[in-house]
Amino acid sequence: MIAGSWNIFLYDKYFGKDAGKIPPIRTLDVDFLVPRPSRVGRKANIPELLKDLGYIVQFKGSEGFIKLLHPDLIVEFIVPEKGKGVDNRPVSIPNLGVNASALRFMDILYENMLTVNYEGMKVNISHPAALAFHYLLIYPRRKNRDKAEKNLDHAAAILKLMLEKGKEKEIIGVYKKLHGNWKREVVGILKSKKLNEVVVVLEEGAVG
Repeated sequence: MIAGSWNIFLYDKYFGKDAGKIPPIRTLDVDFLVPRPSRVGRKANIPELLKDLGYIVQFKGSEGFIKLLHPDLIVEFIVPEKGKGVDNRPVSIPNLGVNASALRFMDILYENMLTVNYEGMKVNISHPAALAFHYLLIYPRRKNRDKAEKNLDHAAAILKLMLEKGKEKEIIGVYKKLHGNWKREVVGILKSKKLNEVVVVLEEGAVG
């Protein structure tokens, strides 16, 4: 499934024309999230398939994480981290011919998946509320504060738009799936950023 900011590109399939109220994305990097264990049945060598489109393989970091580079797009693969500090090396995905970075809070995205139609294809994306909560959780952990603030802006815009569209139950449904500590952290960040209308919905929904 698509992870990260490129979900926003497809949220018009969920919000309609109001998706334009979410700040646009400005990145060439697109991340594809693969579950653990991988459910990829058919073998497909992704680097070989994309070679004809002009993609080249680059290895980043001393451990050799694979990136697929193109002037118009940079493709990487990620998997959910099994435990903090456990996955320090690339995770091999043999059936795709690539390896992946293991990152925290990815389960939130995969457990709240939507499937949308885009140009005749079925594309798996993250539920907007899941992406918003994901952004809130990584916000204090990002070393790049400029990216952290952009993540926060996107999270706030997504949750406000969901409230505007009357999707409180969907916000609460995703929130209830979070671990207890994550719930408290999300609420704490929302309160610190004065997003009180979202806090009220979460606190009332948690009781209901």
